[in-house]
Amino acid sequence: VGQILADMGMEVIKVETSGRLDFMRHWKHARRFFHNANRSKLSVSVDVKKAEGRELVRSLVKESDLVFDNFAAGVMERLGLGYDDLRQAKPDIVALSMAMAGQTGPLRHPRGFATIATGFAGIEAAIGYPDTGSTGLPVIGLGDANAAIQGVVPALAALHQDRKSTSQN
Repeated sequence: VGQILADMGMEVIKVETSGRLDFMRHWKHARRFFHNANRSKLSVSVDVKKAEGRELVRSLVKESDLVFDNFAAGVMERLGLGYDDLRQAKPDIVALSMAMAGQTGPLRHPRGFATIATGFAGIEAAIGYPDTGSTGLPVIGLGDANAAIQGVVPALAALHQDRKSTSQN
């Protein structure tokens, strides 16, 4: 989502927790992907477990139009950065949560990334040919690009609606 929005000209700030940086930074084979996925973004590392860190995030929110995350269900709320908390910092903030299985429902707690999500959805079982059957796990993270588009479209629609409502008032 951030990569697409940055490519479209939005100022995007990737906020990482200082105790748990993006795992792609640590894998030598994934660093090129990390740099590609984070091109055009600004970046900051914050200790969100401390009050000062959460306050820094809230100060960024005050200057922002959109906040999006890909934490597991409930993480933002437990950090004091859930939607209601963000709205206290900026009442018209648009928030997008990209938790793998959503924020509610019986399957909200699994954590994962692209290949886990696509496997969870049954996509790996559908990849293959009629004469050889399923080939299983794809060599690329199909879920990343798919989820990004599915996140960008509603985020832009919400921002558009917010601007439309603001201009009519």
